[in-house]
Amino acid sequence: MRVLLGALLLLAAAPRSLPHRDPLPFGPGESFEFSVRLGLVNFGSARMEVVAPDTVEGHLTWKLRMSVDIGSLVYDANDTLESWFDPAERLSRRFEKRFRNSKRNHNRVFRFDPEAGTYTRSDRDSVYPMPNDVLDDVSFLYVVRTAPLEVGRTYEFPRYYDTRKNPLVVKVLKRERMELPDKSTVRCLVLAPVIGTSGLFRPEAHARLWLTDDARRIPVQIKADIGIGDGTMRLKRMRLADTQ
Repeated sequence: MRVLLGALLLLAAAPRSLPHRDPLPFGPGESFEFSVRLGLVNFGSARMEVVAPDTVEGHLTWKLRMSVDIGSLVYDANDTLESWFDPAERLSRRFEKRFRNSKRNHNRVFRFDPEAGTYTRSDRDSVYPMPNDVLDDVSFLYVVRTAPLEVGRTYEFPRYYDTRKNPLVVKVLKRERMELPDKSTVRCLVLAPVIGTSGLFRPEAHARLWLTDDARRIPVQIKADIGIGDGTMRLKRMRLADTQ
C-alpha cells in the first residue's frame, strides 16, 4: 500500500506536458505592408506586424500591431490597434485602440486577466467577464492563420472579450490564385470573417480575407465596405518572421 501511495504522489507531482501544438506561422519580425484603394483611387496605406517580444504581468507576449492611414477630402483616418499576444497560451493579455481622424480622437486600453476570466477598460470603472482563452480584434486575425481552414467549412470562436458579440466567425468560401509582391502566384483561401458589430469586419462590411493556402498563411488581400465605398488592402511588401 505504501508503495502504491508513493507512486501516486510522484505522478501527481510530476510536471504535466502541454498538449502538442503546431508551430505558429508568425513571429517577431514579420511585417506586411498594404496599399489601400477606394474603388480605383489610391486611398492610403496599412500595415500588419509582429513588432517585438514584451511582457504583461510577467507573461511573455508578442506585440501585434495593425495600423491604417487613409485620407481624402471627405474622409480620413489614422487608426492603430495593438494586441499583446501570449504565444504559449495563444490568447491576448492586453489590447489598445487609438483612433485619429477629423471627427474623433480617442484611446482605449483593455487589460485582460485570462486566469480570472475578467477584463477592465480605461474609459470605464467596471470589471467585465470574458472567456479565459480571450482574443481581441487583432489577435483573432492571427489565430485564424493557425486554423485548418477547409473550404466549405464555417469556424466559430467563442473567444471575443466582449461576450455579447460572440462567437467570432470565419467562413472558408473558396480558393483563388493571387500574386505576391515578388510577382509569383500562389493559391489562396478566401475567407469571410466577422468580428463584433463595428469596424472593418462587422457583418455589414461583407469583408473578405485572402490567405495563402500554405503553412505561412500570408494575408495577401482584404476587401470590405468601409462605409463610403468598397475598400481594398493589397499586399505590396512583406517580411517573414526572423525564425522563418
